[in-house]
Formats: sequence, C-alpha cells, structure tokens
Amino acid sequence: MHSRLLVYFNLVSCLLWTGLHAGSAQETTITSDRLEKRTVEGQDRFYFYDNVQVVSQNMTAQCDTMEVFTEGRAGQGGTGLEMGAIRVIYAKGHVVIEQAGRKAYADAAEILPADGKVVLMGRARVVDKEGTVEGHKITLLKGEERAIVEGGASGGRPKVILPSIPDLGASAAKPSEKPEVVENKEETP
Repeated sequence: MHSRLLVYFNLVSCLLWTGLHAGSAQETTITSDRLEKRTVEGQDRFYFYDNVQVVSQNMTAQCDTMEVFTEGRAGQGGTGLEMGAIRVIYAKGHVVIEQAGRKAYADAAEILPADGKVVLMGRARVVDKEGTVEGHKITLLKGEERAIVEGGASGGRPKVILPSIPDLGASAAKPSEKPEVVENKEETP
C-alpha cells in the first residue's frame, strides 16, 4: 500500500507542467471576457477577468480570474501585448485544471513554471483513475516528484481515496459453513 501511495503521488506531481513550463515551444492561449495589461517596474502583468480559459497542447484550465506576471519586456516596441517568460500565474475562483486524464480543483492556484511548482489552495483536490487526493492545500513539486498535502486550520485533514484493496484470502466463513471449533485440551496439574 505504501508503494502504491508513492506511485500515486508521483503521478499527481507531474500534473500541469506540459504547456505551462517556462521556455516551452508550445503555444498556450488564454481567453477571458476582459483583459487588462499593466507594466509595473518593468514587468508585464496581464489580468484576465470572467470566464477565463487556458488551452495548451496538453492541458486546459478554467477559472474566474487570472493574473499572469511575466519577466519584463517593456520598452522594446511592438504592440505592448508581447509577453516575456511567465514568472507566476495566479488563478482564482472555481479553478479546474485538466491534463492527461487528471483533473485538479481548487478555490485558487499559484503556478511557478520556472520553479516547477504548483500550489492548489482551498478545497484542493486532484482526481485521476488511480484515486483522489484532497486537502486544504496541495503543493506539487515537479523536480522532486513530490506532492505535499496539508489540512486546513479548521481541522480538515488531508485525505487519499484509492481503489479497493483486493481480497487477501482472510474472508469470513460462508453462512452455510460452520467454523471449525478447536478446543483447548490443556492438562491441569
């Protein structure tokens, strides 16, 4: 059972990386009902509002609002909508991320592509055919192939739901069969 949990956490920790990973040659498209771009201290910040959808070659995501902070490209001409490398993504409200048969749900998510880190916060849950992991906060660390699941301050505990354990042969006797009774025949002195 312990090795099965480790395998499951290794699968979970690989979630989200293709398509959001820094330097990826794959195109990622983010759409929303409204987009606002600001340049603050030489860094571009994109704010997506309402009905946010992310589509990449190997994943999709949805949320209510999203903030994308990039490395600075200000002052380099062009339309002003070009993006440098993605530094951090904040997704908020009804976050759903889907990739390769897995889905992650949370109230909010912080994605740090260069660090290989995703933090799901608030009713966080990752589901795939192997099972479900739930907690208040789930941190996925790609480079370490590790997931950290934390409970909430209100006493909620992390939980893993796995498929049923197979019969190990220790099942109870059938109702029509009477169990064998062994009497203790110790001699008394």
